Amino acid sequence: MAREEIGPSDRCGRAIQHSRVPSLGRSTEISLPPPLGPRTPALACCILPGSLSSTLPSAPPPAVHCRRLPSLLTCKVRLRPHPLAMRLPSVRFLPSSSAPAVVAANARIASLARAGNMEGARAAFEAMPLRTTASYNALIAGYFRNHLPDTALGLFHRMPSRDLGSFNALISGFSLRRHTLPDAAAALASIPVPPSVVSFTSLLRGYVRHGFLADAIRLFHQMPERNHVSYTVMLGGFLDAGRIDEACKLFEEMPDKDVVARTAMLCGYCRAGRTAEARVLFDEMPKRNVVSWTAMISGYAQNGKVNLARKLFEVMPDRNEVSWTAMLVGYIQAGHVEDAEDLFNAMPEHPVAACNAMMVGFGQRGKVDAAKTLFGKMKERDDGTWSAMIKAYEQNEFLLEALSTFREMSWRGIRPNYPSAISILTVCSALAILNSGRELHAAMLRCFFDIDVFAVSALITMYIKCGNLDRAKRVFSIFEPKDVVMWNSMITGYAQHGLGEEALSIFNDMRSAGMAPDSITYIGVLTACSYTGKVEEGREIFNSMCTSSVIRPGAEHYSCMVDLLGRAGLVDEALDLIKNMPDEPDAIIWGALMGACRMHKNAEIAELAARKLLELEPDSAGPYVLLSHIYTSTGRWEDASKMRNIFNDMRSAGMAPDSITYIGVLTACSYTGKVEEGREIFNSMCTSSAIRPGAEHYSCMVDLLGRAGLVDEALDLIKNMPDEPDAIIWGALMGACRMHKNAEIAELAARKLLELEPDSAGPYVLLSHIYTSTGRWEDASKMRKFISSRNLNKSPGCSWIEHDKQVHLFTSGDILTHPEHAIILKMLEKLDGLLMESGYSADGSFVLHDIDEEQKVHSLRYHSERQAVAYGLLKVPEGMPIRVMKNLRVCGDCHAAMKLIAKITSREIILRDANRFHHFKDGFCSCRDYW
Repeated sequence: MAREEIGPSDRCGRAIQHSRVPSLGRSTEISLPPPLGPRTPALACCILPGSLSSTLPSAPPPAVHCRRLPSLLTCKVRLRPHPLAMRLPSVRFLPSSSAPAVVAANARIASLARAGNMEGARAAFEAMPLRTTASYNALIAGYFRNHLPDTALGLFHRMPSRDLGSFNALISGFSLRRHTLPDAAAALASIPVPPSVVSFTSLLRGYVRHGFLADAIRLFHQMPERNHVSYTVMLGGFLDAGRIDEACKLFEEMPDKDVVARTAMLCGYCRAGRTAEARVLFDEMPKRNVVSWTAMISGYAQNGKVNLARKLFEVMPDRNEVSWTAMLVGYIQAGHVEDAEDLFNAMPEHPVAACNAMMVGFGQRGKVDAAKTLFGKMKERDDGTWSAMIKAYEQNEFLLEALSTFREMSWRGIRPNYPSAISILTVCSALAILNSGRELHAAMLRCFFDIDVFAVSALITMYIKCGNLDRAKRVFSIFEPKDVVMWNSMITGYAQHGLGEEALSIFNDMRSAGMAPDSITYIGVLTACSYTGKVEEGREIFNSMCTSSVIRPGAEHYSCMVDLLGRAGLVDEALDLIKNMPDEPDAIIWGALMGACRMHKNAEIAELAARKLLELEPDSAGPYVLLSHIYTSTGRWEDASKMRNIFNDMRSAGMAPDSITYIGVLTACSYTGKVEEGREIFNSMCTSSAIRPGAEHYSCMVDLLGRAGLVDEALDLIKNMPDEPDAIIWGALMGACRMHKNAEIAELAARKLLELEPDSAGPYVLLSHIYTSTGRWEDASKMRKFISSRNLNKSPGCSWIEHDKQVHLFTSGDILTHPEHAIILKMLEKLDGLLMESGYSADGSFVLHDIDEEQKVHSLRYHSERQAVAYGLLKVPEGMPIRVMKNLRVCGDCHAAMKLIAKITSREIILRDANRFHHFKDGFCSCRDYW
């Protein structure tokens, strides 16, 4: 009887000469996958089978870092011992034995390893007085299965004798992981005896599992012999890749089609939507088991044929909990939650997977209480149970409850799974709770979710919606490879934050990286062009879509273009675009056009847009309100009165205006000075409307009263608000104080604003302006010194204009930084002379410093909007409007100057300031001097 020895130089080991093992380079027939790049940190933890994750993709399993072993058997590897590794005692060894005790012990090792109990498997191995090669093989396979490849390889090297099963265990183990597939191929090439069909099939299974289908096909054709398992593995590879026709061809070539192969083919047909062919195959099966029946039922259900699925379920000879659950999931996926509930109540038992599915169904139907009741009744829960409850809360906007349930899940020691992580990211995004989002990010890293593109996209979206664009960019930059969804998240996020330049920069990076934009990308990019006023670039991008054979512009893209042209004042061009649409424009597009008409006071096109809107939405009050606003701002008082009468008739007829409609009406009253009418509408909201006035409505009323000079009444209204007034309301009051030079109330409003926004310089600047306009120069000087001493953020006045696809920025009082400042200065001097000839006199009250009149005139000349207009006069061709954007409200002196400049140069000037659009033409402004 042989004694076991520790090293590989034993009698049996010498039969396998390690020095003569062929290297991977000398294996002539074994194909290898392409070299794999470095792995990014993973973000993934697994989802238990049977948990329903709605439409979310399943997470990848946790990857185990195993070093590459290039000379798999030829070198003596020094391994760092794992806690489960052992020093092998000297025990009796036989290559094989059929003794019942040995066979039973080997079976116990394999069973414990399959259950994940490697401590028990090792103890059972060590307790054997007699070991065989099969004992080693069972323990090696267990180590591989439980993510301990180094320990498995160390034990393989210390085996006193190896048989073909030892090498097969090694090949199977290395095939479990993508990055050790080359080692599996090396092991196959190293077998000193002819490999068996099991050896080849083990490597074939690895190639298929990790998506190396081309390598799998080559290996399959090189195999000296194949059995039904080899065919079934290859068949599964074709089906997983969606290559259904090649799978059909291979299926026909199979010499022996067992129930497993037939069921796999049936599932492939169903995944491809070919349920009729699946049913023919099902009916022709000589033998069916419960898996075959369940597969056909699931196939019908997944393809929306739940009635056929139920009929087949009713005639199924034997049902188990998987069959019941499959039918239940089919109903839920088809949206038949009531039928699913009836089936659930009829089930003889309620396994965890079925309960999880039913909770998801309840969540889809909005039955959160039913989901919560079922969750409370469950005696056994898995991570899928918790994620189903969290999902039900999240999709029904019980956001705090979702967050609370997730925290309880973590407190109970249950690691977050993929669906629950995605749900909580959505919650953090909706509530803008950055700290909770950061905590979840850390948990996702611990669970290895960072290799999943969907999870990373959701993480980026969370940071963007929480306003942390730097962290979003960092996550985005680290992750590779990026897909189009991730690029879209960044582009859309920057666009939504008004950072159009950054959004366009990322779009250019996307194209440079070779990533093809999709429909969502173009929506984000056109939005960015709209925010930055880049009309030409927006036109080019939209036209490229129109000529593309891949992505044609849809309603959303036309809506973005209408908004882009409308913001730029090109309302006629926006209307032409709508008229040339291939499909009928919807209410969103007409609404975008009407919004543009409101900005630019174009009543004629607004009337057309309103008619189209009312055809599509006859019960909407919005078009009437917008028209009233436009009529008012253009001096068509009678028409405006008619529109408001229609609005009142709608209220009398019981048609309830929504919150937005009331904002529009109150704004119209504010712009027209209709104080009494505005009071009546606001009071009707407080007493008889189903819609209670919110902060936006109070802000409109403060603006209405403030414009009319009723600053004290506006303050009383604020004091009587049911909720605490926000910064917008106090800002509206302060604007009224500035208009009417009420320093006393302005000081109160400034204090309130500074409590809400302590780092903002705005209240101090406005107060300084009020002090200046009332001759309180000393107070104004103190205020400016205070702003300087506190290093408060004061936005400098700047204006910009686009020319030749470049944005030219101008800052008040700083003209010399522009490369063409010399010709701009000459144009400003020329305009000064023309203005003087036209009777213009500078209004020094808009200068916030106590300086002489000549210096005040000089200061006003170099306001940023005047510099931009001067540049536009030099560069923009005649007949084209000069479009200028300004970050602050245009001052009264510049507003008066612009009207005259437009008249004396016969040019149209469109200025968008912080409040509104101003169309200067023929000596008039569209705002009618009311802004």
